Parts: sequence; structure tokens; C-alpha cells
Amino acid sequence: MTLSVTFRHVLLQENRTLRSKTKGLLNIENVKCWGRVIVRSREGNSRLHVIVLLLAFTVTIFLSGTEDLGFLFIKHQFGSSWTSTLFGLYLAVRGIALSVGLIVILPLMSRLMCDTKVGQAGALSKIAAHVLLAFASTVWMLFLVPVLGILSGFIAVTIRSLCSKTVADGEKGVMFSVLSAIEVTCPLLASLLFNKLYTATLSSFPGFCFIISAGLLLVPIILLQWMEDSSEVIHQHDEHVKQKKQNSAEETQPLLTDNQTEDVSA
Repeated sequence: MTLSVTFRHVLLQENRTLRSKTKGLLNIENVKCWGRVIVRSREGNSRLHVIVLLLAFTVTIFLSGTEDLGFLFIKHQFGSSWTSTLFGLYLAVRGIALSVGLIVILPLMSRLMCDTKVGQAGALSKIAAHVLLAFASTVWMLFLVPVLGILSGFIAVTIRSLCSKTVADGEKGVMFSVLSAIEVTCPLLASLLFNKLYTATLSSFPGFCFIISAGLLLVPIILLQWMEDSSEVIHQHDEHVKQKKQNSAEETQPLLTDNQTEDVSA
């Protein structure tokens, strides 16, 4: 037994190579792969659609940085009448509203509308919620904010769905990793920016950050509308080209086949 243990530890060589656990995370090849998927040539305007969707997603996630100001803003507006317990109740109502929107309303709207319209409805819902929050002066107005924003979770979900439909099946994993990287990076930068902006405008207009956020949410709405319009134009163009080719094929087709010609001659 002693000899076998000594032989194993002394004479046998260790062939296992240690790899850094962070090598895959920080590998520059991953970034290059992202770039190849984003800018690669695609049919029609699909490449531009991918870029537009990523831009809309970036703006949407960046504006989520205003959520970090919620407690500070509400505490400043309502003072000592607003407690941590009441704020926890407000967060619970908001969470329930978002869950109902995603679980119940989203599947119903997806059957009635296209993805771009669903995303635009979500953006409009979030705009209404942010505007009301900026001017909220009573508790009931504050608890009405989650009700108006019940569809606000639709934007990111819709853009993810459109991204998966725009790229090839083998590129979906890479595309979702790009979206995940945006989700991690943008809130960090947004928190720094909105915190500074909130501090600078606290004395004049505390809700200014939410008004800015509501205004910038028009960007995803416009981009999604452009994507819908361009997709319809491309579809109509493809149908026109297909019909034209079909008509050309019918015109060049001989009136009589060889067999029919022999029958006529006979």
C-alpha cells in the first residue's frame, strides 16, 4: 500500500493543465464574435434591423437607471409621511402589476398585435407611468403609477423576441449574450448619470429625471415603427419581384409542347 501511494505521487506525472475560470469571460474572441454577428451581411435590411433593435434595447435598459432614484424621490416628495413599510408596499404593487402584465396581458396582446406594436404599447405605458411619477403629489397618485406602467415590461421582451427572429438559429445564443452584456453594463452607467442629474435638479424640479426618461422612451417607439414600416416595404417588394418573375415565366413558356405539336400535325 505504501509503495503504491509513493509510486503514484512521486513517479506519475500530472498531465492536467490549469485554466483560468475567467479566461472565457474576458476572452476577446467573444467580443469579436459579437461584432461578426451584428455586422454580417444579411438579406434585405436584416443587418440594419439588428443594429436598430440593439440600439432600442440599449436605450430601454439605460433608462431603467431611473428606478434607483425611486426611494430617494418619493421620500423627498412625501417626507416623514412616507415610511419604508409604505415603500415596500409600493414595490409589491409594482411587482404584481408587472407580473400580471407579462403573464396575462402579454400573451393576449401578442395574438392581436405584431411584436412591434406590443413593444410600442409597453413604451407608452412606461412613459405615462414616469410622467405621473414626476408630478405625483398624493399617495393615491403614487400607487396609480404601477397601474399605468403595467405594460412597461413588454419593451425588453419584445425586442428580445424580434432579435431572435431576425438572426439565424445558430446566432441566437450569441445575440442573447450581447443583450445580456447590455443589461449588465447600461444600468451601471445610467445610475451614475441619473444620480448626478437628480442631485443637480433636486432644488428646482425633483422629477426632472423621470421626464427626461419619458422623452427618451420615444426613441424605441420610433425605431420599432421604422422597423415595422421597412419590413412591410421589403415584403411588398419581394412579393412584387416574385410576381414579376412568375409573369415572365408564363410569357416565355411555349404555347404548344412537342407532344401537342405532333398531335396537331397528325
